[in-house]
Amino acid sequence: MSSDSRTPPATAEPPWKRGVTGLLYPGTATPAHPAPITWTRQRSAWVMMAGIPATLFFSEVWNRSFSLFNDSTGLHLPLPPTLLRFDVTPIGEAKRVVFLMLLAVLVLVCLHSIGGRQAMGLDERTTPRDHIAAFGYYLRLVCPAAIIGFIVVRAAELAWPSLQPWTGAQAVWPGWLETLRSIGSGFCEEVIATVLICVILEHVRRRGGRTWVGSGIGAVLVVAVHLSYHLHYGLRALVLVIPVYLTVLCWRHTRSLPGIVLGHIAYNLMADLNVNALLALVAFVVVGSLLDNRWWRHRGWKHTHTGPAATNTASGGAL
Repeated sequence: MSSDSRTPPATAEPPWKRGVTGLLYPGTATPAHPAPITWTRQRSAWVMMAGIPATLFFSEVWNRSFSLFNDSTGLHLPLPPTLLRFDVTPIGEAKRVVFLMLLAVLVLVCLHSIGGRQAMGLDERTTPRDHIAAFGYYLRLVCPAAIIGFIVVRAAELAWPSLQPWTGAQAVWPGWLETLRSIGSGFCEEVIATVLICVILEHVRRRGGRTWVGSGIGAVLVVAVHLSYHLHYGLRALVLVIPVYLTVLCWRHTRSLPGIVLGHIAYNLMADLNVNALLALVAFVVVGSLLDNRWWRHRGWKHTHTGPAATNTASGGAL
């Protein structure tokens, strides 16, 4: 009898643990790291070029957010300068949304030239099932987290009326414009405020070989960036902490930018329709669980990333 036959079999992971792992980690329990990028002068130039539309994006959204925050609270935060001035009218707001979407497209072009096509999940290594998993994960976990958070804040408003001046102010727009804004914000925010930051930080090494994203600092930075241009939400902005963190987690494990963008747009459209919160919560969980059924069927998803993307562990580590 060989020595191999005397080796006790590995203990199987209990079903409940596999379920919890699948609930929190989409696609794979180990982040799919992109192949290391060799920073050349050309790629560094593309990073700086990506910074131009990103800067224009943040200056515009910061200006609008700070302005609404000042109006609702009576404070006087300094407003960042903006390149263009858009009228506070439906047509002016539509032009503003289209302008921000064009900036996001320019960022995508720069990311592609940097070598971020693989990092964004837009190459042949990411299958349609990866995108479905990311979309389902966003629906079943990120959207419910946001809904529950806003329910808690609303309850706090009713319990303590003195908080209402600090719970945010938003402009009201026609239905067609709200739909355009929902699509634009879902696209622009995930491209610029989430993926661009993560792609760059994922290739910036710290001591010990880990990256800023692999150490978890990247997720904290992305959360802080999202909060910075949602100041007009007031205390409601704190609701975004968990959803944004889960979005970074979803992107790292699925490498699916399209799935995340579609999930964000779906949530925005639900909010525009003023759907009952509990009904929306159940719908998101059910549909998301059907699209990404790994966590409740206890079946693992074998990620399709191979080669350097799968073997590079320098940037590993939990978020």
